[in-house]
Amino acid sequence: MNKLISYARYFLVLLLIIYVILAWMYFKDHAVQLTLFGLLLWFVIVPILLLALMLALRWRQKKVASSAADVSDISSEKKSPKPPDSYNLFIYSSICLPEGDNW
Repeated sequence: MNKLISYARYFLVLLLIIYVILAWMYFKDHAVQLTLFGLLLWFVIVPILLLALMLALRWRQKKVASSAADVSDISSEKKSPKPPDSYNLFIYSSICLPEGDNW
């Protein structure tokens, strides 16, 4: 879920950049007389809405990540460390430590 939200954010950033470039090219080529409302709509309101959508996705991603971290913290508190399977295994693992380049 977290990766999907991240991809959606990147897609929206790309969409915002493409939108602004295409809107600028359209009004440059067609020489349309922009009114104040048209200017605000195409170059301020729509990009702000896309930016708000990106920020909402970022907020949702952080919320999902924090809830997943809370669940893992709770589950890790309940678990106790498991003792080694046997005493010999414990001794062998503590003796076989690397020394320089050799084991």
